[in-house]
Amino acid sequence: MFHNDRENLELDRLENESRKLVAEWKKLQAEEKKLSRETKLYPIAVFGGVLTAITAVAGFSSSCESSCFTTVRRIIQRLISMSTYDRKARLEQIEREFAEYDEAVRNRDKRENGKLWLLFGFGLYCVLLGFMLGISL
Repeated sequence: MFHNDRENLELDRLENESRKLVAEWKKLQAEEKKLSRETKLYPIAVFGGVLTAITAVAGFSSSCESSCFTTVRRIIQRLISMSTYDRKARLEQIEREFAEYDEAVRNRDKRENGKLWLLFGFGLYCVLLGFMLGISL
């Protein structure tokens, strides 16, 4: 009887140990899946954030350049098309129009810059989210 109890206790101990090993093995498999997902998704998240940030910077720089070039082109076209007789009056008119246009562009750029800064902030947020996702996975 004593021998049977001893064998049963030994079998219970071995069974508990095998359960612990199976649980540890499943834990290691889950960690392996997590690491494989991290290696696949992390570059995509970082790339998305960087792409958003680059788009915001490119949009910001192109909006500043296009308005300036358009204004200069309009002034040059007006100077070429006018006669010499009313040159002084025309130049004053162009200066007034340019000042009005410059003010309108400045007001428009303030609104657009707010949108672009928001987009740039969103890009930075995506980059940080990618880093945090990479760390958490």
